[in-house]
Amino acid sequence: MDMQTINSKSIIRVDIPKDFSLLKILIIPMIVVYFFLILGIFNATFEILAYIFSYLSIAALILQDRNTLKIRNNKMTIHRQFFDPVNLDMKEIKDIKTKKINFLLRSMVYLCIIGVMGYYSYDIIQSIQKYQILHAPPEAIIGLIIAKITLAIYFYVAILSRAERRVKHSTYVEVKTNNGKFGFYPDKPEEFKKIITDQVNAINKITS
Repeated sequence: MDMQTINSKSIIRVDIPKDFSLLKILIIPMIVVYFFLILGIFNATFEILAYIFSYLSIAALILQDRNTLKIRNNKMTIHRQFFDPVNLDMKEIKDIKTKKINFLLRSMVYLCIIGVMGYYSYDIIQSIQKYQILHAPPEAIIGLIIAKITLAIYFYVAILSRAERRVKHSTYVEVKTNNGKFGFYPDKPEEFKKIITDQVNAINKITS
């Protein structure tokens, strides 16, 4: 990885301190979906809109976690989907280090993924059997399946997949600044750390 790689449109996961963008994408669409579902009791069109909006929210959650970086004029700019970019002044960087992700944590994340997917699969089967016992019409069973699958996908994308995309990297780069700690998850952490470290050292030589 060289400087051109960082300045390109390569996708990188970044944990930004005091960042509430995920909550905004989670809460606001959820309110709209529930509003549509309530209206869907009176008109089926709103129920369809609720599912469409749910999957648009899922797409937004996936895109929201795809960031690009650019270093220019002694500043690192983190470009985010749907939100304003975050500027990190290289002069404010206090420490840069690579940190290993605990094996136990990685194992727990994958076990949670397996457990949650297993639970939702079992819940769907149980719910279908109950509907069949009640002799529910086919459209009710189909609606149930769509609702359960949508909820499972939403939960997975919102929480588990974000964690999985991070723990798949055995090492990440922690950058400590005056405003908190940033976590970067590049494909090559050591090279990424060296690039940032060289930039910071060059700036310090000029200013000293």
